[in-house]
Amino acid sequence: STSTGTFKTSTGAVSIGGAVTLAADKGITAAAGTAALDFSAATGAFSTSSGTNTIKGAVTLDAGVGIAAAGGAAAFDFSSATGVFSTSTGANTIGGAVTSNAALTMAADQNIVLAAGSGGITVTSPGTGNFDFSTSTGTFKTSTGAVSIGGAVTLAANKGITATAG
Repeated sequence: STSTGTFKTSTGAVSIGGAVTLAADKGITAAAGTAALDFSAATGAFSTSSGTNTIKGAVTLDAGVGIAAAGGAAAFDFSSATGVFSTSTGANTIGGAVTSNAALTMAADQNIVLAAGSGGITVTSPGTGNFDFSTSTGTFKTSTGAVSIGGAVTLAANKGITATAG
């Protein structure tokens, strides 16, 4: 159409019976209020633009629905946030290296388990980090390989070292 005027509808409901295409560089804007964009009865795919997409409200995933990256160098970056990040109670798999810029806290009576052949826990930079299990009443076991202690060892009062036969 060559028309350049404003198109207004009545204040009643408007039904569009065919496909809708927006011309290049055009958009749809809600003027104000509690307007909703409800596609809940649809079963087709919903695609966004390739530009930045900003969500300004809370997002809730329906039961049994997930989020997946199709591939590539996609990032999940919450580094500007200050809120709590919680995962599900099911198994959570991290496929790459983990870096923590703060203390890691584990819930009571939980374990860190390293899968067979999976390496270990390594401190790679100098510092004063501590492994403090002083409030634990559980056992502490090492591997069957050689154990190196690089600093002084202090035994609590009335404690000792016991060597087993062999």
